Amino acid sequence: MRRPALPATVAVSVAAALTQYGVSAWNAWHAVCASAGLVLLVVCAPKLLPRHTWRAGSGLPATVLLRALTSGAFFTLEAFVPLMLSTARHVPGVVTGLAFTGAALAWAGASWVQGRLHDRVLRHRLVAVGASIMAMALAVAALCTLPAVPPAAAASSMAIAAVGMGLATPSLTLLSLAHSPADRQGYASGAMQTAQSLGQTLVLAVTSALFTALSAAWASRLPAFAGAYALLILPIAGAALLAGRTRVADAGPHDTLTLSDASGEGQPHRPLPPTPHRAALLVIDMQNDMRPLMHRPETTVATIAELSARARAANIAVITVQQQGCGDVLPPLAPHSGEQVVTKTCADAFLHTGLDETLTRLGVTEVLVTGFATENCVETTARQALSHGYDLVLVADGHTTSLRSQPTDFAPPDQAIAHHNEIYRHIDFPDRSVRVLPSAEVDFMASPLKLKRPLSHTSVPDA
Repeated sequence: MRRPALPATVAVSVAAALTQYGVSAWNAWHAVCASAGLVLLVVCAPKLLPRHTWRAGSGLPATVLLRALTSGAFFTLEAFVPLMLSTARHVPGVVTGLAFTGAALAWAGASWVQGRLHDRVLRHRLVAVGASIMAMALAVAALCTLPAVPPAAAASSMAIAAVGMGLATPSLTLLSLAHSPADRQGYASGAMQTAQSLGQTLVLAVTSALFTALSAAWASRLPAFAGAYALLILPIAGAALLAGRTRVADAGPHDTLTLSDASGEGQPHRPLPPTPHRAALLVIDMQNDMRPLMHRPETTVATIAELSARARAANIAVITVQQQGCGDVLPPLAPHSGEQVVTKTCADAFLHTGLDETLTRLGVTEVLVTGFATENCVETTARQALSHGYDLVLVADGHTTSLRSQPTDFAPPDQAIAHHNEIYRHIDFPDRSVRVLPSAEVDFMASPLKLKRPLSHTSVPDA
């Protein structure tokens, strides 16, 4: 997560104003203003939002994006339905007023309902249901562009859409908090508000541009309204399809954040859930000066590179750990722009490096360890991760040891790697999960089960 810069904030504000002004008329000057505003938004808006928001990255990015999509569609519908009622269907102003009143009551009622569903329905499913209800509202509004359909039905579309928003909006807010460490929840709330404003601006601007173009082509404005409602299906369909990406990993209904009970009935507040599972991938000492010492470097580099690509695609932090004075990181494993790089001076990646602080700030609960060398830096860092309170995955084919000169008392490289993998399969560590997985079986979103195993002759208590 990044802190928004003041210049980006100012640029986005200017871009929003240009875009809104640009779609207010249909001529060359307004088209230039709208285009300039959209370009500014594309360049600067990502600086105010979590990385991968526009790609709907799992977790907070998708949650922020869905706030933009749902808010943009709803508030645009709320602008166009009253306009249609007054200018195309010529209904009395009191009907328009009743539409707004009904929408407000429907939103409040749906919000009350979702607050009572927290122990039975997962939050991301409430988001999907809310988006589906909003799609129904758009269908009703589109039907009301037909002269044979009573105008009052259009007023009901606002109330139906408000039911969807009453289910989706509080759920998205609580999901954003569940996806954020405690010290970054303020940032998450700010990103949600920014996304809402940007969503309203962009969806309204694009829909208004289409409406203006269709109005110029048709004598009646009803086809233009139909086109606008059809366009609004796109963000709502996107929200319904992407709702699963907002899910808190391995959450059950009882793990979901709840709103404070403000009814005055004296019910106790439900406590916050445990910190949600969040993984990070550590890549240790895969550097140019180390490569000549490595056993099977090509295979190990390829395995870690593939795992790193999967981690980035899942919005999982990839943290590069490098030994001071041992050259650059091998090119296939070079950290991407903005990723964390930790420089250490001994085998322990946690000692005097700030790695623990970095993992805490990112909300990490489990580390996946890869790199060089198995018996030294990989082993030491893995043990220290457990001591610092993190669950551990040792990637079985993602670490390697050094070449052996003969004769030697060291075990052969493949035997040494297999030996350490087997040790970690039988380590018992209090309240921590320790797993050894081949890279192909790594699931970054799967929360480990912390089952206490009885000690046996095959268990190795960590002492």
